[in-house]
Amino acid sequence: EFGIATSNSVFVRKAELNSFNDEASKTIEAEEGRPFELKCSPPDGYPKPTVNWLIQQVDGGIKSINNSRMTLDPEGSLWFSNVTREDASEDFSYACSATSVFRNEYKIGNRVFLLVNQPGISSSQNKHAPVRQYVTRKKEYGLRDKKVELYCIYGGTPLPQTVWTKDGKKIDWNDRISQGHYGKTLIIRHATFEDAGTYTCDVSNGVGQEGGFHEYSQPLDTKSAGRQSVNSAKHGPESDTDSMAEYGDGDTGRFKVVASQKTS
Repeated sequence: EFGIATSNSVFVRKAELNSFNDEASKTIEAEEGRPFELKCSPPDGYPKPTVNWLIQQVDGGIKSINNSRMTLDPEGSLWFSNVTREDASEDFSYACSATSVFRNEYKIGNRVFLLVNQPGISSSQNKHAPVRQYVTRKKEYGLRDKKVELYCIYGGTPLPQTVWTKDGKKIDWNDRISQGHYGKTLIIRHATFEDAGTYTCDVSNGVGQEGGFHEYSQPLDTKSAGRQSVNSAKHGPESDTDSMAEYGDGDTGRFKVVASQKTS
């Protein structure tokens, strides 16, 4: 005589942030003028913690890193476009941190000291052509009205400059489409179908020139039942199937991203 009403199932998971592995501080060597990477092994957490790099003073003080030569990638590595003597950590150390927004807490990893070796040549002779450090990951998902960020991080001496274009034309920067990380990323906020196109980053520093292009297909409507996957194929033709790109030490970093739509 009476019906039964039930609500939709709700999955509840506790937010957590583990600690970094307990390891002793270490000293890493780098060569002045050369590109360099500091890798971070962040702890597990849910949701995935936000990773950053900090400078830790000998007195315990902490300050953020804001330098046009240093760029953080989405995986947590800190890339030096080129290393200078000022980067040597004589009275400070570098430390990786992990932050949990939901728990309103952060953890700091073990200290890393950087020793900078001088090449024995003058600064005017210590020049290096651009070299690829980190580009947009091989597989991306784009959703309408969501944020899209394309990475184009290159190192070299002098500091490489990056120029972005869309479909071969100058980009009209605004509050929605802008550059980040001193020009090393292109940020699209609230993506629309009109944002589809080929985005190119040209990198040069007077010694050499590099670059790559990112074909960003129109984003999928969040109300649609389908799912859009974006895959990259280095120097390869467009394909309707998932593809993975393999990079070698001698690769130039030029790659193309192609999109396909799959139904769920």
